Amino acid sequence: MRNIKTKLRRESPTTLTLVNSPAPLTIFANNQVLIEGNAVKELWDMMQCTEGIRKVVITPDFHKGAGIPVGTTILADRLLPKAIGNDIGCGMRLHYLGIRASEIRSSLDVIIPKLRHMFFEGGRNIAMTPEQRGSLLRDGLVGLLDTVPQRQMEGQWASFHKFAYRDADRVEQLGSTPTKEVKGFEDFIQTVRDSQIGSIGGGNHFVELQEILWSHDPYLIAGDVALMIHSGSVAIGRAAAQRESIDSIYNATNFAFGNRLFLALMAIDALEIQEAKLVYDSPHNFVWCEGDLYLHRKGACPARVGEPVILPGSMGTTSYLLSGLGNDEALCSSAHGAGRSMGRGAASAKLDVGELADLTVVLPIDLTRVRRDIVEKKNRELLQEAPGAYKRIEPVVETLMEAGIASPVAAFKPILTMKA
Repeated sequence: MRNIKTKLRRESPTTLTLVNSPAPLTIFANNQVLIEGNAVKELWDMMQCTEGIRKVVITPDFHKGAGIPVGTTILADRLLPKAIGNDIGCGMRLHYLGIRASEIRSSLDVIIPKLRHMFFEGGRNIAMTPEQRGSLLRDGLVGLLDTVPQRQMEGQWASFHKFAYRDADRVEQLGSTPTKEVKGFEDFIQTVRDSQIGSIGGGNHFVELQEILWSHDPYLIAGDVALMIHSGSVAIGRAAAQRESIDSIYNATNFAFGNRLFLALMAIDALEIQEAKLVYDSPHNFVWCEGDLYLHRKGACPARVGEPVILPGSMGTTSYLLSGLGNDEALCSSAHGAGRSMGRGAASAKLDVGELADLTVVLPIDLTRVRRDIVEKKNRELLQEAPGAYKRIEPVVETLMEAGIASPVAAFKPILTMKA
């Protein structure tokens, strides 16, 4: 492990490769990007034992995963389910809300209880018929649009009718990866109300209100509020990952599209927002079929020409919106965040709780109303996702710019973050 970085060779100011790699491999990282030895070792081991690889691209946020590093794009001549990960379809969704950040900050004492009720205290109301659940898994958002009648207005369905139809073309593949069949999800399909749809998930997933710091897009106004969502297929994805078939992968991805949609609608309802323009929704854990080849992305955003790329920071740090430049050398792939600098266990044990002092985090429990030992335990858990657990995002953005992968469009600063 100590000398594993000697297997890296710099090819240009923004690229490296692995010496004696059995397949073409490019790591995009300038001199300011932190590269972990354990991530390099995992990458090296992956290249020695994975068959069918045509080309590999590593984005500058890459870090150790579970057999395959997060931040890996693999072009292969066969399906490699582990090159997607367990949270199949996980991705980002970004809305422009058109209200001033000052309005949100001045109303936090009213807004936070509403958000906590909506997300964690029974406010979620997304009743679906078995037909609708099956259609979501089989055909994604297109399936829902086809099976939800206009008269269905209970709970989040009123907002669904208002926003989902209008925004469908701002979702990757219309939020639909059609499948031939749905197997193994009978319990989910038959449940009238469940704890899956509209759930944030754990780890680094979040729903966040952000202030637009600056923007080159005339429709994103500095000082206004954006809604950024990072979530995936939760338990549906973990179950689908065990089956290792393209249909099960597509089922989970379809669910993830629906999950992010309803998370957005829940936030919009809680805030009583009348207009919420969708900027984009796209997965960064998915496989795209390209002819006879499979393009796998695990923690990597598609960044085709003009495609929005949503690049979140950690809690308390800057997030970015970029525009893809269609870089073929990078397999049209971008980073999906800053990337971890330490594991969750190490972050919880080593970081100081002072890192959380200036953050506004909405949790399932109100920490101002519970015992000190519970507060301390929860803060230790939150440190797993604190800024100090992540790399600096600025070198990541600089690498993407310098390498011609994506160009910055806007920057965002967190106002409040919701974590499960």
